[in-house]
Amino acid sequence: MEGMKVWVSLLLLVGGLVHLIPKLYVWLSDLTGGTPWIQIIVGLISVVVALWMWFMK
Repeated sequence: MEGMKVWVSLLLLVGGLVHLIPKLYVWLSDLTGGTPWIQIIVGLISVVVALWMWFMK
């Protein structure tokens, strides 16, 4: 479970930075052809990890 806390912290940090810095969000979207795939993937992984942690107490 300790390793999972590191991943959760990392996902929160990446998600927060992407939304805090608009130019980073736009750059990542442009990098993937206009669709924010990187942000979507980070968000999806965050949801899966959160649900896993919630149900695997």
